[in-house]
Amino acid sequence: TTEKARADGMPAREGILRIAAALADRLLTDSDKPAGVPLVVYNAPFDLTLLDREWRRHMTTGFEETLDEAGRVI
Repeated sequence: TTEKARADGMPAREGILRIAAALADRLLTDSDKPAGVPLVVYNAPFDLTLLDREWRRHMTTGFEETLDEAGRVI
């Protein structure tokens, strides 16, 4: 609910950065090269599009380009 999000949530920019960092941690090696591990997402078209649009709203570039460079999405 909106109330739950307001009480327990965080600013959208911070949340987007945390999600992106977690994905990068799984998809990239220490040298920022693709790890070759696919990202498995149940509802990928919706979820990753939403993540990309929120990223664009709060940052200057799209998140989709990062995923394209990092690896495969299943």
